Parts: sequence; C-alpha cells; structure tokens
Amino acid sequence: MSSPGRQRVALVTPFFGRELRGRKERFAFAYATHLALEGVEVEVVTTTTTREAPDANFYRAGTDHTEPFPVQRFRVVAPDRVAYDEALLAVRRAGAAVAERAQALLDERVRSPELLAHVRAAADRYDAFLFVDLTVPTTVHALGEVAERALLVPLLDDEPAARLPAVAAAVSRARMILCTTEAEALLVAELYGPAPRARTRIVGLGVDVVPRGELHLDRVRHVTRGAAYVLAAGDDPRLVAQLEGGGTAVVALSGIDERDRAAYFACARAVAVGGEGVGFVPEVVEAWAYGKPVLAAEDAPGAAALVRETGGGIVVPRGDWAAAVRALPGDDALGALARAGAAYVETRGGWHRVAARTSEAIDGLGALEDGRSRDALLAQVAYLYPLVQRQRRTIEAMRVSRFWRLRDSWFAARRRFGIGPAEDPVRIAEDDARAVELAALGDPYQLFREHHRLRDEDVARMRATARFLPKTIGFALVVDARGRGSEGVAATLRSLREQVYDVWSARVLLDDPGDQHVPELRALAGEDGRIVLVPPGGDRFGDADFVGALDPYDRLEPHALFELALALQDDADVVYSDEDRIDERGVPGEPWFKPDWSPETLLTRDYAGRLCVMRRALLEEVGGVRDVFETARWYEALLRVTERTGEVVHVAQVLCHRHVRNVVERADLALAVEVALQRRGEAAHVRSADAGADVRFDVPGNERVCVVIPTRDRVDLLGPCIASVFERTAYRDFEVLVVDNGSREGTTLELLAHWERREPDRFRVVRDPAPFNYSRLNNEAARATEAAFLLLLNNDTEVIAPDWMEAMLAQARRPSVGAVGALLLYGDGTVQHGGVVLGILGLAGHAHRYLPGNTAGYHGALELDTNYLAVTGACLMVEKRKYFEVGGLDETLAVSYNDVDLCLKLRRAGYRNVFVPRAKLYHYESKSRGGDDTPAKVARAMEEVGQIRRRWPAWAARDPYYNPNLTVDAEDFGLRL
Repeated sequence: MSSPGRQRVALVTPFFGRELRGRKERFAFAYATHLALEGVEVEVVTTTTTREAPDANFYRAGTDHTEPFPVQRFRVVAPDRVAYDEALLAVRRAGAAVAERAQALLDERVRSPELLAHVRAAADRYDAFLFVDLTVPTTVHALGEVAERALLVPLLDDEPAARLPAVAAAVSRARMILCTTEAEALLVAELYGPAPRARTRIVGLGVDVVPRGELHLDRVRHVTRGAAYVLAAGDDPRLVAQLEGGGTAVVALSGIDERDRAAYFACARAVAVGGEGVGFVPEVVEAWAYGKPVLAAEDAPGAAALVRETGGGIVVPRGDWAAAVRALPGDDALGALARAGAAYVETRGGWHRVAARTSEAIDGLGALEDGRSRDALLAQVAYLYPLVQRQRRTIEAMRVSRFWRLRDSWFAARRRFGIGPAEDPVRIAEDDARAVELAALGDPYQLFREHHRLRDEDVARMRATARFLPKTIGFALVVDARGRGSEGVAATLRSLREQVYDVWSARVLLDDPGDQHVPELRALAGEDGRIVLVPPGGDRFGDADFVGALDPYDRLEPHALFELALALQDDADVVYSDEDRIDERGVPGEPWFKPDWSPETLLTRDYAGRLCVMRRALLEEVGGVRDVFETARWYEALLRVTERTGEVVHVAQVLCHRHVRNVVERADLALAVEVALQRRGEAAHVRSADAGADVRFDVPGNERVCVVIPTRDRVDLLGPCIASVFERTAYRDFEVLVVDNGSREGTTLELLAHWERREPDRFRVVRDPAPFNYSRLNNEAARATEAAFLLLLNNDTEVIAPDWMEAMLAQARRPSVGAVGALLLYGDGTVQHGGVVLGILGLAGHAHRYLPGNTAGYHGALELDTNYLAVTGACLMVEKRKYFEVGGLDETLAVSYNDVDLCLKLRRAGYRNVFVPRAKLYHYESKSRGGDDTPAKVARAMEEVGQIRRRWPAWAARDPYYNPNLTVDAEDFGLRL
C-alpha cells in the first residue's frame, strides 16, 4: 500500500498516449496528469497493439513520453478497436445467437494476458484501480480481478455497447462509479438498476484552457477568411451537411489539426454537438470554457440535458439544424447563453475539481473497505438509497432520450403481439429474463418495481450505514388491531421485523384484553421485545421520537424506516413516503407517487397517507390522535400538526404497501376537513367527493375582479369570449378590460363599441398599438383598474361553468395563495390545461393534456383543488396586491413563459399556486397569436426558454409538486421507466 497521507492509484485505460486525439484518450491523459498534480501517485496501465494489427498506427509502440507518472504498456492479442467495432455491429443486428457471438468476441478474441497478470500481481500495491472507459475489453476483463478496490469511470457514449452482458457484469462488480455528468449517472441507473446508482458519484468534466496569447488565432482567421462559423463537434458524420443548410459557415472539429483545436473553439460563433453520445459530452464543457454557447441535438441527450440544466445554449429538435442556425439570436443573446455555460464550468467544472473529487472518492473507498474513517462512511450515506436522492438533485429531471424510449416501446409491442423476434438484441444484453417477462405482461408498474428492486448488497450496505447516522431516531408504529384479528397484524409485524433500521417499536392497540386473538398477539410480542400490546387507555406512543400508523395487512419495504431516519437527519417534523396498494393476493398495484409538501392538496385528500410519521412531542402538544374521526383519525391529527409546522419532508419512494381494505372513508375525511377549517377560521362548505373532500371557500360577493383580455382583431374568438364572460358567469362583481393591441378590422371595433354601450360600468377598452408584448399589455391593464383581483384571460377562451370566477376567487383571496388556474378544455372536451408541471418535455408541460375532461385525473387532480408550481396565464387569477408585490409580468418575456415566471416569483415570495378544476373553460390555444413556426419566433422562444432556465434553474429541473418517479417525456403522469 502507499505511504500514509498519499494515495497510490493504478489508472487502467486502453491505448494511452499524449498524441492521441480521441475524446476518451484525451480525457484519460488529462485525468492522469491532474491526479498527479493533485498529489496522487498515479501509475497508468494501458494497452498497445502489434505493428501487424490493422490499427497499429493508432499507437506506435516505443514512443517516448515525458508524463509525470510511470506508464506500463501491455500488448493485446487482437486489435482491440477492430474487435470492439465488430462486437457492436453484431449487437446492433438481431437475435440471441448473434448477441452471444458478440459477447464471445470480447471474451475470447480481445485479451491482454500480460495486463491481467500485472493487475493480479500488483493488487496490493495500490489503494485503488481507476478503470477508464466502461465499454472496452480492458475494463471488462481486468475489473473483476480487483473489484473490491475498483472505481469505474464509464465515459458512456455508446448505449448499445453499454448493454452488453459482460459490460453490465463489470458495472455490478465495481465498488464505486465516477460519472462526468448527471446525465451519465442517470443513464447508469437506467441501464443497470438502482444498486449501481447507490455507488455513483459525480466528479465532473475538466478542460485545459489554452491562454489566449498562445492560441493560433491568425491561422484560424486565415483558413476561415474571417467569416463567422459554427464549430461542428460530436460523433455524427451527417452533422456538417445538416448545419451547412443554415447559410452559415461550418467547420468540422474532426478535420482540424490538434494544435489548432483550442483556437477554433475560441473563434467560433457557437458549437454544435450532434450524434447520439449519451452521457460523456466533453465538447459541451470545452465550448463553455472558451466562452461559446452550445447547440445541442435533442437526440444527444447528455449534451441536451446539460444545456437545459444550465441555460448555456439551445436544444435543437431532431433534424432542425439548418433552421436552428438560421434562427441564431444576436451576439448579445449568444453571449448571455455562453456566460450561463461558463458559470457551470466555473462552479462545477475544472480539472482541479475532477481530481479532488476523485481523490475524495478514493478516500471513501478506503473507509468502506476497512472501516477506518467514520466521516467517509457518513459521506457515503446519500449514495446508499438509490430510489430518491439522485432524483432530487437539480439536473436529474432531464432524461430525454426519446429514441430509446420509442425503440423500447416498439420491441415491447413486438414481444407482446408476437411480431418478429421475441427478444430485443440490446435488452438481452442485460440478461434479465424477469424484466422481459414483466414487460410482456404489459403492467408498467411491475416493470417499474423490477427496475427499482433492491438487491441484497444494497440492503446490507444500508444496514451497515444505519449504525453511523449522526442522529438515532426512534419510531413508534401504531398498529390498530381492534376488531381486526391477528392474521393481518402478524403480516404487518413481520415486515417491521425485517427492517434494515431497527430502532422502532410496534404499539398494537387492543380492543378487549379478553379478545380471543390476544393470546396469539401476546405470542408475537414474546418473540420481539419491540412489539408492545396496548390495552384500552394505554400509552400508544411510548418514548419514541416519531410516531405513525400502520393498519393490519399493510407491509413496509425493508428499507422504509432507514429512509425515514435518513430524511429526519435535517430536523423535519413530518416525513411521508409514496405508497401503493396490495390486493388480497398480495400483489402491489395502484401506486401513488406523491408531490412534496402541498397544503391545499392535503386539505382535499389524505395524500400523505402511509407511510407518514410525526414528531411525537408536537403531536402530543396538539392533542394526540382522536378516535372520534374513525378511519381519518391520523389524517385529522396531521392537519393539526401541520398547522404548527411547515417542516415537512417527502421521501419519493414507495415504502408502504397499503392493503386495499384499509381505506379512509369519505365521510370521515370530510368531517376532519370541516373541523380543521372551523378551527382555522376559514368559512367553507365541505362535500364528500370520490377522491377526497370538495372544499368550497365562502366568497363575500363584493370583491371586484378585473378580467383582462389582450386582443388584436380576431372577432371570431373575441366575440364568444366576451359574451360567455358576461352571460355565463354567476359572480357579478367584475369588470372586463380589453387591451386592444392595434386592431384594424371594422368588425372588431364595432364589437368593442357594442359592449361599451351594453355594459358601460363593467366594460372598458385600453388601446396600445405598440408591438405585441403580452406582459406589457397585462401590466398596463393592471395599473388601469381599481379592482382588488386580476383575472388574466386569453381572447381564445370561452366560459363553461357558471361558478368559474367564484371558484377561482375563493382560493385567490386566501392569504397564503398566489396564482389560481382553471381547467381548460379543447373544443373536443379533452384537457388542454390542468396545471403546469416544470421539468418535463424539455421545460414545462400541461398536466393531463389530452385526457378526457370528465375524468378524475391522477388521484383526483382533475376533480379537487391541487397545488402546482405554476398555472397557465390563459386563465389566471391573482390578487392585485400580490401581483405588483412581485413586479407583475416580466416584460422581457414578451410572449411565452411570462406566466410561469410570475408563478415562480409568487412561490418565491411565499405564496402557493393552486389549480381549481371547478373553474372550467374552453381554450382554443394560441389561435390568436399563432404558433412558433418561423425562424424569428423559434429564436424568440429559445431565448425565453433560456431565460427561465437561467432564472429558475432548480425549479426548471425538478418540480416539487411532481414526483420524480413520473415521466418527464409526457403529460399523463405515466411512470418513469
């Protein structure tokens, strides 16, 4: 081993050398160099080929180098790269036999016996082995020899290769996985399941920036003749041809001299990254390091994810390169994009950070190996629960590889209906027959469960880590056995006794000490001192720190209490998890992937449900659990507790399987809500609903609402809109203020004059002929009214429900509520807007779009008032005071996302936004202004997207009201498979 205080590391990588130009080879050389500069003793273990090999010129044996570290070179018995390409070709064909042959190429033909022997013999000389590049035989063969000290740097840029069975096996053996980007880490989780994700760290990407004085700028200007150009990077050979259709000069990075590489980056107007490189995207960071914005192909998901996260460029739809180049914004806008990317490099990139993070990972590896460092073990805690922590980070929400999603769906359909071969040649590489079987059954949730199933080694690591948590949390789980018998109680207690985290007690409530089932329950208690039988009037909670409830037949996941204890390290008062339902056969289904803390949602349904625990001292302070509320007793207690605290944490994992017979009765829930509102002094009518409680707050009737309708002509839309507001609205204290943005048609002017005559006290027109700016028009109207509430309304809407305005006002007038949105339907009755979700479809989407308007939505979200991060400005109500408190609509967002920005400003100011489905209108969506279908409009839309991303990076990536286990590629609340 190395001397104390200094790490000694073997960096294992194929074809290592200073003069090599491949992206991975360049990474490996810089990686080794900067590790050495960080003070790590690095020894490179690499391969070379014979002179007779077809790719012998790829590395010339015997070349002299002056690296600051020793390099051990070993020959391979076959040309590594040729065999590798042949294997990939086989995998991309079809059939199990061909896939097996592809594996044989790696296992049999591509060998370096000398390298393997060296790794075996030198195992004890190193603190760690760094294997660079997951998908090469060097890694596949050698990693297993030193798995306990193996850190894998996958550099994933070829998904088919990553799916080879031997590659998957190498991942499973590595002790730790070091990824360059969050997109790469997410791909590791997608490809190999939750267990590797628990061992993943992000080390970042570095760039050795050449000082401007040393750049060969004159040579670049001479070659390009001073013309502006786009630099084409990535691995797509078609990229240059596609870019050239945009009318701007294009330079291919692959065709320039290595000495001029930095200068071409520095002189480019923008850098285009194409191809299908999935996670390893060094060209993106290199562009930002030289102050250039990035054009990232949508089907290059690693690059696209980074650009979306940082706002450091533009994501180009598939096949639209020419249009994107033509629509490039001006230099100022490009400069702003570049600065956003540069900020990423400044704060999270840089080789010094990559090397330092790697060194920290090596320290953590040593602690895991021999238990010497408690601090290092604690640093590993966040990586031991794979189902949520990784998904909570800012970048994680962006997984946009639609190509692979569609491809997998196609193969699933072929399997299900017997069309063509029964097996996907890429999926078979995972060698997971169970997953294939579940996919064929057509049950997405069972496939989801299989993908997220914990392995024995994960449970073992959690069990070991639980001992080192800074705070020991004691749990009391109350199991109500009154009138339920012993069988279901026993099933629930079994799941408790299997918990990874063992600081708990089960408080079993008894109805009558003489009950016939009591002896059986006493026997269970005798087997485990943590099981306590509580007679009527007994102590339900004991001295536990946190208490919660389970019903007979409910089951917990083995790591459930571990996850709660982990979440409670930050002093929350309430923690709840996701849940599903188990039927009489014990089969889980009907998952409920819940939002983060959502008070308005909680007031209409018991979404916290199971598993939910509350701080015992706080619960007892507010009066404990009251049996008078029957099946809603714990829900009612939660309503009281959350009146005293907002420290509520959500663990986005299914930790509890709730039995179908254990339900909260609607009448009990409605009673709990009604009592809570009386206690809070909020007048309301509460009705039972299928999904929970329909809460209708009282409205005095004398609070003025100003309906603001910007328009320019389109009397065919404006006429029905105005008529529906006046003729179908039950609430009467409102005015309509039309902002006329330069209407010229006589029919429009006649319509406006007609309504001025008909409703002289409730209809006005403000004229603003300046170029269209939706934000300015609404701000101008807001300043022109004395009304207490503003209702922004598009001119292509039409009222359906008479109580729409009253329903919105009922929420908008509450002190804690900011913006209020409505249920908007297309003309065919399907949903156009049911709330705005951020972090999906690239930036944002409308919840439940295209679903029938008369459906309940995801767990009642189309029936009951629900918190969302944002709502659409097509129909949005807000108190005027709150509107101007946050500055109104941002006039730099002239067309799109100004409503989202307003909602986020309100949320930042402490207000919550609410979607009210009882407010129902038709919306014919953008018929007035049209779509973004010209280069200028596309450029404007891209700039507005970038502004939102730069301004609200965390929320743009991860919407707290949308569960990270739900899809980011659709608006239907489907599963993220």
